[in-house]
Amino acid sequence: MLISNHAVRLATAALFASCLLASSSSATTVTISDASSDEVGFPAATMDGTVEFSVSGNTLTIDVTNDTTGTMRMTELVFNGSVDVTNLTLDTAPIASGGDALWVFSTSVTADIFGTFDYGIDGLKVGGGPSAEYGEVLAGETIQFIFTISGSGFDASSFSSSESSAGFSVAALFTANGGNGGAYGAAVIPEPSSAVMLMLGLIGLTQLGRRRN
Repeated sequence: MLISNHAVRLATAALFASCLLASSSSATTVTISDASSDEVGFPAATMDGTVEFSVSGNTLTIDVTNDTTGTMRMTELVFNGSVDVTNLTLDTAPIASGGDALWVFSTSVTADIFGTFDYGIDGLKVGGGPSAEYGEVLAGETIQFIFTISGSGFDASSFSSSESSAGFSVAALFTANGGNGGAYGAAVIPEPSSAVMLMLGLIGLTQLGRRRN
């Protein structure tokens, strides 16, 4: 069976396009439970949450889930971006019933002992009295933030694997019911597993052997 050069070019172009589409979208999830800024009053085990970073094109979507039980609420999220990310613009976040913003986005945010992070989303209070509304993630709840990314060469790991000044990837402020005290829970960037390190070492030895030959 003969295949024309034109058909081969079309097939190659289609494969190249599908690879581009596949590589333009990525997602990764970070679990908050490794450490607490107040282990006595708020042990890390009591502050559980997940942060999913999804990147599609130049859009970053962050899904924040509060996995605690009881009345603990998340009122602030801080995270980082790699050098591939030059700027973030917050496009979509939960708002109050009257249309007022419930969350404010800022840069270079310090989260207690966990150091300074590149970005932060902080919950606000709107209104007063019994009808007041708050920027917060209640226990068992998930909320979403959507950003526009400026830069090039980034993916979801550009956010999940970047470190604060103290070596943490993500932190969130957990507040007790009624705002009576709170602490940051944070996620430590995992060290490469021994299996991965062994594989990298073997690859390095193989390359060295080839060069000598």
